[in-house]
Amino acid sequence: YSLILGFRHPRMTPALADKVIRYAAEREGLRYDMRGVVGAKLPGLGDDPNSWYCSELVAAAFQAAGLPLAPTRHISPDDLKQLGIKGVLKPLGPVNV
Repeated sequence: YSLILGFRHPRMTPALADKVIRYAAEREGLRYDMRGVVGAKLPGLGDDPNSWYCSELVAAAFQAAGLPLAPTRHISPDDLKQLGIKGVLKPLGPVNV
């Protein structure tokens, strides 16, 4: 088992959740954005708009639903965790998977 943390945007509704899911599902099969992963911590490297890394896709999907998490699409998994710690996202608690 792995331990993950779950967070929820305080303004999330079923309709917005559907938008988030649909946005992410439409990008299924695109390449992993290794350059973007490095660029999240080293701005200026650029990234490929046709590929995604995990937290980048999450942020873009929330942005598309009108629930921005960050000013740009560059966001790391730790940045997402920090949004939970700062109260921007509400924690759901640890989840065993």
